[in-house]
Formats: sequence, structure tokens, C-alpha cells
Amino acid sequence: TINQPTPGKLYRFKGKKSKKYMASSSSRNKMVLNEANGIETVFKLVQDGGNYKLLNCGNGYFITNTHDASALKANANTITFNASESSSLGYYTIKTSYSSPYIYDDVNENEVDRNSSYAADYCDWTIEEVTELPVPINTTVGFGTLYSPVDLKGEDTQDERLEFYYGTRQDVGGKDKLVLTKLTGDIPAETGFIVRYKGGVNETTGCVYMKIADTDPVLPGRNELTGTLETVAKPAPADGT
Repeated sequence: TINQPTPGKLYRFKGKKSKKYMASSSSRNKMVLNEANGIETVFKLVQDGGNYKLLNCGNGYFITNTHDASALKANANTITFNASESSSLGYYTIKTSYSSPYIYDDVNENEVDRNSSYAADYCDWTIEEVTELPVPINTTVGFGTLYSPVDLKGEDTQDERLEFYYGTRQDVGGKDKLVLTKLTGDIPAETGFIVRYKGGVNETTGCVYMKIADTDPVLPGRNELTGTLETVAKPAPADGT
């Protein structure tokens, strides 16, 4: 139970056998193994009542059935982080509340799988705290949006690589307009921004990496841009998510 991950922080999980990261898949719900540290390998530890759940920052879904990242929060499996059952120092055996509880490093299929019992090395993972958030960028378009799960440092990123704008609706010449204001300083979490790309994307992952802030930044003005970190169900009478 020592060195437990902290709710609200971001983590990556690397398999002992594959030496690859647990990741959401772009083409299917089942999780895969990935060498690159893009946004699909980043998970937020969320506290839901007295339980922990893992939210994938790449697709907005929680872990379910041990090997999927496809659930809304209410249907997600709970997570526990245990000392390696083979006493491998530095490794954790990660289990969910699913019937086959062990998260399995399926190096042969290059995917994350489930197992009903512990298998040495295959059920052991390292846990890495994420200190830089990968921000996916479409360099062709040059503009995008951001709703970060954590506070981010503005230094060394704004003006040189990315610019962040918050917006308010205003009457401009008798017309209802969205007026954008450039942010200075650190970037607050869970706040909607329009992002302008200027340079510095990682060609392998398509992301710009931003350091996580240890401050609690406050937006200097009113902002009418909103967003969400997780996929949610549409309210009635609409269907779907």
C-alpha cells in the first residue's frame, strides 16, 4: 500500500514484460501497448466515492473489463495498486473489480489483456507520474482547443510554441461576437481555451509537451468557453454520449 498514486494526478503505466505503455486505441475500445508517450498513454486517477477509477485522457473514457477504455464513470471498474505479487521491487500488480481482475501485459498480442490469476512479469507494471502533458496539435489547421485535466506552466510555451485564448460574447457594432483574449501566465485546469499553434510539435506523437504547474492559476477575466474531460451521457430525451 505504500507509494500509492494520488487522485487528481496523471500517470502512465509501463508493462514489465513489454516495456511499453498501456494506451487507448484509436480504432477500437480495447487497450493496446504503445512505445510513444502520447496523450493516449496518459490516465487521470479519479476518486469516485471511496473508490479509484482510471480516466484515459486520450479518449475521455474510463477503464472497464480490465482491458478496455470504453466506460462512462458510472460503469467503470474500480482500480487497486498492489505490491508485485512476485515481490519484484519497483513494480505494481494492478487489479480491477472485474471478474478477471489482473491487468495483463500481453506482449505477444501487443495489447492490454485481462487475467483471472497472477502471472509473474505479465501482471507487473511500473507507475510513472506524468510531469508534462502531451497536447495534441493539428499543425495543418494551426488552431485547436484545450481543456486540460491539470494546471499547466505558461513559461517556455506561450508565444514560442502555443498561445492560449479565452473568450467572451460581446456586442461589436451591433452584432453578437465571440471576442478572444490572449492568456498570460500559467494555464488553469478544467478551463476552455482556443489554442494557436506556432511550433515545437513532436513528429512522432503529434503533440506539444507542456510542464504541469505547481501553482493554482486563476483566469484573469470572464470566460464563456467550456468543456469536459470525460465522455458523458447525453441528457434525456437525447440518446448516445
